[in-house]
Amino acid sequence: MRALSDPEVVRLHRLRDVTEDSILDDLDRARRSAAALDLGPSTLTVAIAPIPVIRHELVRDELADGNRWLGEVTNAAQDRVRRIGDDSPLAPLVMQNASFPFSSRNGYATPNGYVFRYNSREDSYAFLEVAESGAVSLVVRDVTAAAAIGRDRPEYEKVINQYEAATFTALALAVFAEVAERSGFRGIVGVGLRLDGMLTVTPMREQSHRIWDRPVPYPDDHYQRVTSATSVELDGDLTAVMDRLYGRLLRPLGLDDMLRQRPTES
Repeated sequence: MRALSDPEVVRLHRLRDVTEDSILDDLDRARRSAAALDLGPSTLTVAIAPIPVIRHELVRDELADGNRWLGEVTNAAQDRVRRIGDDSPLAPLVMQNASFPFSSRNGYATPNGYVFRYNSREDSYAFLEVAESGAVSLVVRDVTAAAAIGRDRPEYEKVINQYEAATFTALALAVFAEVAERSGFRGIVGVGLRLDGMLTVTPMREQSHRIWDRPVPYPDDHYQRVTSATSVELDGDLTAVMDRLYGRLLRPLGLDDMLRQRPTES
């Protein structure tokens, strides 16, 4: 181990700034697209992109057959998430039936790449876009919502489904891992996460039959995190990246460090 030189420290700080600026732009663009589709204000937004963009047309040829290719990518991503084992710290957070649970999807080309717009009945529930640069963005509606879960318990009237949020985030990371593997990309990626409609939400209580005696209302209107990762990290156990994204959310909700604790044997 050695101390970094001054130029190396400056480069790392610049890389961090570039990562944050680029991913925040991607998050904003995804949220604007969601608004155009009228997905609603309470959304989960995830953006993942190579930092810096090395090839702006990384998957241009693949997206020429976008519906088939992206279908293969999303199916493989679902398989990746399903393989999360019971001994993984992610197991208590990620839903066992990890999938895009929609009745139909509509694929179409965009100026950036190709989109799968997922529908439930007549309503758009989410959209997933893969850009020609390899960047991935996913927006999901109703991760935070009003729902009367407990009788005479007003603190449960507005909840966040942390299991759904974590599952879709893991799926977005897995989609990028698939894109990277199929395109031969290796390098650093920026990852951005934003949850809107967060003010006063309390955690969902159904997934693992866990009960928190004192659920903590979240104090801010939104939650946002930006981090960097390597393609190798995304190709393996996602726990470290997910902890960087969700650790600061779970703790204020009274969920402690769920991603740092392995499940105990029953």
